[in-house]
Amino acid sequence: MVLVGQGPLKDEAVDLVKKLKIENKVVFSGFQSNPYPYMKNAKFMVLSSEFEGLGMVILESLALNTPVISTDCNSGPGEILPKKNLTPVNDIRALSIKIKDAVKNMDNYNCKIKEEFLLENVIKEYLKLIN
Repeated sequence: MVLVGQGPLKDEAVDLVKKLKIENKVVFSGFQSNPYPYMKNAKFMVLSSEFEGLGMVILESLALNTPVISTDCNSGPGEILPKKNLTPVNDIRALSIKIKDAVKNMDNYNCKIKEEFLLENVIKEYLKLIN
């Protein structure tokens, strides 16, 4: 597992990895100015947010043909992903089951970007706003 980014819970995460003795299975890559190679080469991406806006990282992963599993926050992931790719927020068991299934059946979580998020459609919507 590769964790890209940084945040206030990193020390806790590092301690947990040590406690579970899985240091050889987890990489903390820190902040990456260009995370796309990580996303492109990932088997799948997991977003476990409690709150999310548009979920740009989901759209970016889908654009790179990387399957995504996400928590179903009040806005964002559920507007982008099909239900089969979502789990309830704070349901660690459901998320772990989904991750285990994705490891075995990644193709089940592939999906295309919805038409409304494609560049040409987004441009049309912006033009409607300014005209």
